[in-house]
Amino acid sequence: MNPAASPFNLTGKAAIVTGASYGLGVTMAETLAQAGARVALVARSADKLQRVAENIKQQGGTAEVVPCDVGDSAQVANMVATVLQKFGHVAAIRPRSIAVDSAGQAATKATQLGGTLIMPPFDVMDLGRMAVIQDPTGAHFCVWQARKNTGIGIAGVAGSLCWADLSTPDAKRAGDFYSGLFGWCIMADEKDKSGYL
Repeated sequence: MNPAASPFNLTGKAAIVTGASYGLGVTMAETLAQAGARVALVARSADKLQRVAENIKQQGGTAEVVPCDVGDSAQVANMVATVLQKFGHVAAIRPRSIAVDSAGQAATKATQLGGTLIMPPFDVMDLGRMAVIQDPTGAHFCVWQARKNTGIGIAGVAGSLCWADLSTPDAKRAGDFYSGLFGWCIMADEKDKSGYL
């Protein structure tokens, strides 16, 4: 792997990539490794993860296989402990993806609004196109332009994603950024005095 050939340099960083045995997870792991990150590959299938790790290592990257069912909190705790033991720290965890019509246009607009482009738009096989962005307050997220993979597609089922929050040191700045980027209306509930938006 040659971080100099990548549009970003993650040398000395470590990343946990969940769902690293297939599709987008494999692409994310390979891209992070190409940028110099040491990558912890996480999924239930150790055999599939091993193949991904071997491919990354053949390209000169560093990858560790850490089988884990992320639906089991005890396994997740053990996985994080294992990664911390092997890598000493973790600098990146795969962020949430937000569907957009154009990853390129969203990335450009994000930088105009004060965000930082961590990974410029790239194709994920024929599944879609994505970019990784850091908002002005430090949170990372992905934008996803769907092709063959439109997203999760599961709702109302036990264990499926139902809510995502943002913890930020500057709610006003983050709210302005996300409203400007996605057209979201950020508002407080007049009955909630906690500051939650």
